[in-house]
Amino acid sequence: MSKPRKRKPQRRPQSHSRLADHKRQGKMLTPPLLAVVGDKLRSASWDRDQFPDFLWSCWHLDSGEPRDLVKLVKYLDRIGEIIGPDREGFPEHWLLTGRLTVFEAIPEGIRARLLDELLQQNLYEAIVPEEFAQALGMYPSAPGRWLIRPRLEAGMRIDPESAQRGLERVTAAAMGGQSPVATRAKAAVFRQYVHTRRLSMPPALVDEWRDIIVRYPMETTPEETSKVETFIRATFGAMEGAMEEKGDGDSSGSTWSQTFWRSNWSLFPCRRREARREMPLLSEGDKAAIESAYHEMADDIKVLRERFEQLADATNPDLFNPDRYEVLTGVVARVLRYLNVYIGYPALWTMEHGAPLLRSVVEARIIIRYLSAADTQSDIFRRFKAYGMGRLKLLKLHFEEYLAAEDDPHEDMIAYVDYLESLVNQDILEEFQDINLGGNFAGKDMRKMAAEVGLEREYRLIFAPASSNVHGEWSVIDEYALERCRNPLHRGHRIIRRNTDAPVGAMVVDTIAEFASLLVDEYEQATSQQRSLAAKSPEST
Repeated sequence: MSKPRKRKPQRRPQSHSRLADHKRQGKMLTPPLLAVVGDKLRSASWDRDQFPDFLWSCWHLDSGEPRDLVKLVKYLDRIGEIIGPDREGFPEHWLLTGRLTVFEAIPEGIRARLLDELLQQNLYEAIVPEEFAQALGMYPSAPGRWLIRPRLEAGMRIDPESAQRGLERVTAAAMGGQSPVATRAKAAVFRQYVHTRRLSMPPALVDEWRDIIVRYPMETTPEETSKVETFIRATFGAMEGAMEEKGDGDSSGSTWSQTFWRSNWSLFPCRRREARREMPLLSEGDKAAIESAYHEMADDIKVLRERFEQLADATNPDLFNPDRYEVLTGVVARVLRYLNVYIGYPALWTMEHGAPLLRSVVEARIIIRYLSAADTQSDIFRRFKAYGMGRLKLLKLHFEEYLAAEDDPHEDMIAYVDYLESLVNQDILEEFQDINLGGNFAGKDMRKMAAEVGLEREYRLIFAPASSNVHGEWSVIDEYALERCRNPLHRGHRIIRRNTDAPVGAMVVDTIAEFASLLVDEYEQATSQQRSLAAKSPEST
């Protein structure tokens, strides 16, 4: 019975490719989580910018149970009843939404009356839990801190450990703008806008949503809950954007968010991933596999090296003008020398440490093909040499300048400069050498060179990612050198990755060896004509 043929995944038409559209329009790809404010874009960050202001609301919602939202709304209604309809002394657009900055905006006289009423009605303990009071007490300048005044006056002492436990629990539960806790905190705001008639909707929309919103969250089905919460999150984002556009946003919320997060680093320690000490980096089976792979790869590379040497020895160097031979042969020889040493250190068989060599192999292949495709009358091989020697001359000049400024330069430094001088002047006196400060010998970047010789795919998939490693770009630093702090109160900031171990395997070195073999193939093709000439020379007959 024949094996079923695998279906190839269908490719999207070019017109529907975001990357293709990006290239055609020459625009940056727009991140999806952005809120439009007027004609400007701003990052919509619940975690960083909004959550600290909703700390009180999230504290009452942190269990994730739908009934918590009903309880929170009842608390807001009771507070609103005690405050009453008189808004003298309040900000113009004040609305009780559960934000700490909203509590902070309540005038002092009304604060005292509100606290007294809550105490008399035995609601204070529930509305301002002791654990919440412990947490808020850690921040002397927190908005709404007056809420914990009765507890402080009753002798409550701030316990950092208790505050940390509660803050970590609530912060972890509320992180992510689409989490149940965050969504229900936004739902409470939405409810207050609708309840006070500050948010109006078209009649058709009201008819569509009235029943489901009335039943949310206790009596809605999972499908209805998902639908209404998506609507609430979108409406909340629109309301926030509209407030900022009109200038109604409260900047104190932003100030408090900065204070909250920046204070947490000094208040609470970082937490690292627990080391799994019971698991060795390599099991005995892994060690055996690595050792077997080493011997196999070492043999393959030895054969590859011998093949290259035979090709180089059989190639006519053209002693009148050996630039072509020397450049092509040198480019390949350098990579194979690098590979020959690399293979002997299996601890480096990771993408983190193997990327520089992988990049060098692909780069060498692009250069070999680019050079060999040049017109025979071109002086590109001479320019390749001249570019490198010019850079070496520049290095020598820098060291000479350094030595001239030293009163007593070290003898090793003097010897090194003498060595550089011998290298620089070995073919052409340095007075006749130019220094080219351009990107490379060809006067064009590697991507364009790769495209010209049909190696653009290798450039995109291998060279460019490996270059990120060589140049220490952020993506590589993030992947290998740093890790996330595990303390929820630190918002997942990055800290040094202390463990330098990494799982090793033969895949990376296999890939490098495969590309090195292709490099030798390129060399064989690029020098085939010189070997034909060598075979026809008088010495060979």
